[in-house]
Amino acid sequence: MSVLFCRRKLGLPCTLLFSYLIVVIGYGVFSYLSSREKELENIDESLRLVASQAKFILPLDFHDRAVTQDSISKKEDSSNVVKLSKYVSSSTASYGVNKVFTLVVIDGIVHVTASSRTPEELKTSKETPYFTPLGAPPPAVLKALRSHKPVVTDKLDDLTPARTLLLPEKSPSGRPYLACSEMVMTEVEKRVDAYMWRSLATSGFFILMAIPLVLIFRKTDKTHIEEFESIRELLHDKTLNRTSVIERKLNEFISKRKSKEKKPDGDTKKN
Repeated sequence: MSVLFCRRKLGLPCTLLFSYLIVVIGYGVFSYLSSREKELENIDESLRLVASQAKFILPLDFHDRAVTQDSISKKEDSSNVVKLSKYVSSSTASYGVNKVFTLVVIDGIVHVTASSRTPEELKTSKETPYFTPLGAPPPAVLKALRSHKPVVTDKLDDLTPARTLLLPEKSPSGRPYLACSEMVMTEVEKRVDAYMWRSLATSGFFILMAIPLVLIFRKTDKTHIEEFESIRELLHDKTLNRTSVIERKLNEFISKRKSKEKKPDGDTKKN
């Protein structure tokens, strides 16, 4: 009976605590997913903003002329590399963008027409990236060219994992090309994971707040159980006492009855 009592007394607190934990965990998951989505949107907006400035850094007619390997000199390409690299290092450091470049599709092959470089690449590499072939157009490139809308992909190539935005543009003569900007995945994951840890910390804080309530419930339940046990023992003792009194009175009654039954017999013999 005491076990049943404990279960009944603990049922409501346990249900409330379980519901509280479900709400806290659900809030943490929702907060992380919504914050993650919002941060990815912010990253994509930064990538779009950076990519949209490439056409103002390169010569106005650059993509009208950049159609063959020999149409742009190494001197002009080197100048473009320096200007784009300075733009990335100075203007986009706060955005976390690490590369800006442009692409064209000529005869079914994707070519790099201009690209920024890191300071290390500028020091060690003498080759210019102009008109470097990248192979057949990946799905993201085709989608951007056909839809005329920005496309974001995490798999533009297998060289460096990065989140890349492809922004469709047109040269003054109407030749299509793509202005691109990318952020390495380590930077993307670092920004997204910051929200995950924040959500975990918030959920953990609210869960820790529930510990005092658990202790209060536990102490209260223990007190109730002890009170119940005391009452049960008291009732048990009273029941035993009452049973003893009843047995004693019953025995007295039986004794008196027997004595009354014997007394008439004695009177009859005397007469």
